[in-house]
Amino acid sequence: MKRGIFVVTTDYKPSLGGVAEMTYQVALGFSRAGWRVVVLAPEGDDNGFDAKQPFETVRVLPVEFGGPLRTLRWTMDLTRFRRRLKDIANERGIRYVLNMDSGGYESLSGYLRSRALDALKLPQGIMFYGRDVVTFPTFPWHRRKLYRSIVARVHDVYCISRFTGEQAVASFGDGLEPIITGAGVRPELLPARVDRRAARGRLEITARHVVLTVGRLVPRKGIDMVIRAMPRVLSEVDDVLYLVAGAGPDLERLRGLAEEVGCAADVRFDGRFEDELLAHYYGAADVFVMPARYVPGEDAEGFGIVYAEAGHYGLPVIGGRAGGALDAVIDGHTGLLVDPENVEEIAAGLTTLLKDPPLRRQLGHAGRIHVRRRLTWDEVVKRFEEGVRSTLAGTG
Repeated sequence: MKRGIFVVTTDYKPSLGGVAEMTYQVALGFSRAGWRVVVLAPEGDDNGFDAKQPFETVRVLPVEFGGPLRTLRWTMDLTRFRRRLKDIANERGIRYVLNMDSGGYESLSGYLRSRALDALKLPQGIMFYGRDVVTFPTFPWHRRKLYRSIVARVHDVYCISRFTGEQAVASFGDGLEPIITGAGVRPELLPARVDRRAARGRLEITARHVVLTVGRLVPRKGIDMVIRAMPRVLSEVDDVLYLVAGAGPDLERLRGLAEEVGCAADVRFDGRFEDELLAHYYGAADVFVMPARYVPGEDAEGFGIVYAEAGHYGLPVIGGRAGGALDAVIDGHTGLLVDPENVEEIAAGLTTLLKDPPLRRQLGHAGRIHVRRRLTWDEVVKRFEEGVRSTLAGTG
């Protein structure tokens, strides 16, 4: 029988987001590497997604133990859950438990779920992204205690970037030795490249220059700072459109900001889009920009998969000199790193690239090579697999 692995998450497809995508790609990578993968995902409807995958998904994770009658029912729910996990693990030959959504363990339900997984008496690993460890110091003392107890019991700690690894050590102790995984793309699964003319035609873009951000609209992405930089960019470069593809809770604030700084006509919010249009957005753009910021105690961009996507499509990127972007973007080689809180520096970076097509091509070409060599999901999964195999070899 193949060696089996549980991939556990409370944030999974068909939901959107970095954690859901990374969990899926890691599960897919282990499956392709010959492991028997069982994803343990939250209860609920998958809209037909699970049946299309080459691995098994069991939507068994309770949203909350006990429900409305938690004080009366949580013990019964937890007992049933433990029994179900044990049966699945025995039937599938599970040897390792990979917890891909550490944020799911911050609550009491998360702690109870971790105890149920502990009862399997299997080696475990836990994954950290960025915000999960950045916000840890702000937790109430009892939540910090519960969280530390969970981390103390796992064998392996995986972190998406060096920044996240440093934050994890600061939160959970100097004895921690994080395995830095990085993140990436799976080129064969991304939509094929679309040439500039066809992409702009499909998206109905007539502007001469296009600056692009793809991502969820939340403050840490730095979209507000790009909007603030736009008047300076437009004063030096004619006919520039700032195209923002993605949805999120920050939309109305960003629209209001564009009106406030006087560039609403030059900023376009396209909202959530179909996967097939991804290549059109990258194909239509001249520069990809996401000056993500790190707000101590609040939020951070752990890596930024979109930097790798942009590199795959040959775009030069501008990232914030903070968080995981320091791993995703090689300053001066695949793009530019700027102070995410400095409007002038962001504007200067955009202006430099928009005025210099040869430099754009040079950085974009280097970005493609870097992604192919270091930022594919196959390379990322190899790092996970090395950690898992090492632990299994050491634990027998």
